[in-house]
Amino acid sequence: MLVGNSRQLLDRDTIQAQHTAIFEAIRDQDAERACARLLDHVTHLDEVRTQALADRRAREVPISSLLPQDRDADTQ
Repeated sequence: MLVGNSRQLLDRDTIQAQHTAIFEAIRDQDAERACARLLDHVTHLDEVRTQALADRRAREVPISSLLPQDRDADTQ
């Protein structure tokens, strides 16, 4: 998980809830709500990225730190 300053920034439950809200809006054929939920999601991800990189130079952030720690468990 994306970690900055010893705190978790990217919460799986939050992301799942955002994805569910987007899916439900699309399923309900509510384009306005789907666009709003997608914008909420992208805004959240941008805020997480900003927080994660606030005190770090890009070269100090290894790609591996951006991936979920239990990625292999998700694919099995």
